[in-house]
Amino acid sequence: MDLFKTAKKNKKFLILIFCLSLVLNFLFFHFFLKQNKDYWRGDTPWYDEIAVQIANGNGIKTFDGIDSYYRVPGYSIFLAACYKIFNFDKISAILIQIILSAFIPILIFFLSICLFPSNLLLAKLSSFLFCFNFGNWLYSGVLMSESIFLLLFLIFLILFLKGIK
Repeated sequence: MDLFKTAKKNKKFLILIFCLSLVLNFLFFHFFLKQNKDYWRGDTPWYDEIAVQIANGNGIKTFDGIDSYYRVPGYSIFLAACYKIFNFDKISAILIQIILSAFIPILIFFLSICLFPSNLLLAKLSSFLFCFNFGNWLYSGVLMSESIFLLLFLIFLILFLKGIK
């Protein structure tokens, strides 16, 4: 099944899924993570430190000036771009991440279509149910790489599977 034709035929559903995911992710962030700064946990300080250094033009280094290759710098580069655009505002970076993570259910819809082309109901159900995934709510509102990774990984899988057929 052609993904573009499927997208056109299900445009209203995909818009609804995007809006539902966006609202749920934002509400969870606003009411549970933002209040107590719970978005600052786990690996966040390390990603932030490298992102600040990259945004300031110092490269992939710690605040002490030591080269840091402990983590792959992809997420820190994403954060650095957000910091440059929004003047180092962490909440704005999280809001960009929440918007990007709202596309994940749409990508799950397309992945399901790639895997099971004749089962549109499965694609709709899986993307709808993912909107209520607690992990998606949590990781879209935390300065960690999981949401961005999942977004890029789903794009890879869809393109890979479309290339096979």
